[in-house]
Amino acid sequence: MREERIIVSLTILLLTFTRFSSEGQNLPEEAQHYFNEIRRGVFLSIPAVLLSQEYENSTLHLLQPLLRDSTGNVRARASEITYLLSSRSDNARVRHQGVNMLLQTGVDPDPGIARIALAFLKEFDKQDFTLEAKDSLRKLVKIEGTQLAQLIKLAGFLELRDLIPEIRPWAQPGNPTPVRWAAILSLARMGESEAISDIMKRVEKVPVNDDLVYEVFPDLIYTRQREPIAYVVEALQSDEKSCMSADAEREMPILCGYRIIEQLAPVIAGYPLQLDDTGDIKAEDYTLALESVREWFQSNPSYTILNHRY
Repeated sequence: MREERIIVSLTILLLTFTRFSSEGQNLPEEAQHYFNEIRRGVFLSIPAVLLSQEYENSTLHLLQPLLRDSTGNVRARASEITYLLSSRSDNARVRHQGVNMLLQTGVDPDPGIARIALAFLKEFDKQDFTLEAKDSLRKLVKIEGTQLAQLIKLAGFLELRDLIPEIRPWAQPGNPTPVRWAAILSLARMGESEAISDIMKRVEKVPVNDDLVYEVFPDLIYTRQREPIAYVVEALQSDEKSCMSADAEREMPILCGYRIIEQLAPVIAGYPLQLDDTGDIKAEDYTLALESVREWFQSNPSYTILNHRY
């Protein structure tokens, strides 16, 4: 999950430096030139005209066949632009279309392209997935392709409970570990009590440290269930310095809460801190920030868990 977040963050950062003006440009000609260069292996910054809301419908129409292009680099960049254009759009129909197009790319013959396309889907709201998109996802889960773990977790996020009989066998011993864990998490997201209990039994055996916070806590938060998230909140309140500072030259034990305050921010209603565009807490003093979050949870034991995002 950290890798997927880095991919999306780097994509957004790259576009920050795109300085092309869309004035006076012809969309088909600009798009054709750009993708011809990509096909030749020349990676240019994405022209602003391809990200303009003014042309978003035309651009998505142009991108549709490029998602099936014979050149992998073209397909990868087309899916990236599809994500950036549709996820930022104020038009619900454009967001819906973007989701449907990215789902098509989720079965790309290049596993790397498929993985990134599905990672992009995790950045959309639940309401951006139409009935058509959900039906497409159902079919993809049943195909059991290379990205099955990601697809199963998307199904859990969208609460496709009719897929529980399809997903439950994958949660059993004998399956590949990533797929089995994804299935358990997906079932937990859909409220299956046995899956939630299974997760907690596993997690409670492991000491709280950097590995658990970085690798497992995002999965606990993904479930949006009270018990796993309460466990994360409990770790946030701990005064044990069981995590390590980020400075490799001067590593020292620190409170794991400094890591956790960022993870909880997007999923708790009324959370006292906000994240910036890179996913970092908007705070100059992290000691005060951690203290404010601890106090907030103590004052709000019946906090509301938000469920509209992945």
